[in-house]
Amino acid sequence: MLSKIKKGFIFLVLLPLISCVSLLKDSPEDYQKKYKKVLILPLYVNLNAIPSIPGSKAEDFFLSNTEFNIFIKKFEPAPGIINNLVKAAMENGRFHHEVIIAEEKITSLYPDIILKKTKPTDPEINAEINYTVELRKNAFQDLFKKYNVDAIYFHAIEHKVGKRRYSFGRSYLVLPGEVLNYKGQMINNLGEIIYNSKEYIDTLISFHTYKSVGGRSYQAKKVNIENIKIDKDRIADDIGWSKYSKGQTLGDLCDESRSCSGIKQ
Repeated sequence: MLSKIKKGFIFLVLLPLISCVSLLKDSPEDYQKKYKKVLILPLYVNLNAIPSIPGSKAEDFFLSNTEFNIFIKKFEPAPGIINNLVKAAMENGRFHHEVIIAEEKITSLYPDIILKKTKPTDPEINAEINYTVELRKNAFQDLFKKYNVDAIYFHAIEHKVGKRRYSFGRSYLVLPGEVLNYKGQMINNLGEIIYNSKEYIDTLISFHTYKSVGGRSYQAKKVNIENIKIDKDRIADDIGWSKYSKGQTLGDLCDESRSCSGIKQ
């Protein structure tokens, strides 16, 4: 991958016509009957799980330690913003849930959370720098009893180094990149995933963009960390709030058009 970055590559490809698929396991009618009271857990975010990337070939591609520390500071408001957006989508959206915010800190819930680390497909990176977050079977049973809720919403930030697609109308280009993704799921007291069982994720932060190197060739380009915006409007658009947003995770909780743009925040 890194060698491809240096050479520059990309091809314009026709976008497939993809229809939006509901993230609900049940029909909206059955879902609303079964799940009225929902507990929202604090956002799982563990940026310390992202290690420094070894190897001099990676230095011009990945963030330096200084850049990453700047980003961590900029990212501090994000969990609070995301929790508030989820709460608004639950309370004022499609299903008008009764919402409870968990008192627990996310660190106390770690026994029910699995952090899975893997290596990127690039053979030049010999380190487990990608991570996804999963729940153990029958997770959070004590919380179901404590709060007497029908469902629990768990959400997390995941890290990935891999291919990223940039869309241009009906065409797109693909380049390597490093991203932080947002995943939100809801489970019932049987441990079943009742919302987003296919693990649909939204890209929340991308540390790379692209630049032309002549003709129809492009290279991945590391972003200026100072230019990354962490605010409510930006995050809302990335996780399914805006009518024309890139994200979908919250959209199905708001209305049938998969947009939260019409509800109160």
